[in-house]
Amino acid sequence: MKKYFSVLLLFSFSAATIAATPSSIDLSAGYTYDDNVTRAGRDNDIEKDNILNIDGSAAYVFPVNNISFFKLEGTLEINQYLDYSKLSNTRIGVHGSYHIRPGTG
Repeated sequence: MKKYFSVLLLFSFSAATIAATPSSIDLSAGYTYDDNVTRAGRDNDIEKDNILNIDGSAAYVFPVNNISFFKLEGTLEINQYLDYSKLSNTRIGVHGSYHIRPGTG
């Protein structure tokens, strides 16, 4: 039987509401306890670990005209295993998208 415990703290700061700029920042942190990191079937092969997670993203919107805009977003995700550090990983990403609003609203 797998026991899985996770706590997530989420923080969201929207600069658009604070300074009337078209940018936003999202941050989250979490803790996970995994009682079967190895996904083993036999009891003597099962290992436990604690995992810390930190995620963040920032986005900026560039208006093109009244009905379209370009959005640029960057992300960072860190998963840190406390005992099995070789399972830890870091992901960095950049994403751009173009949006069209065909109607008002």
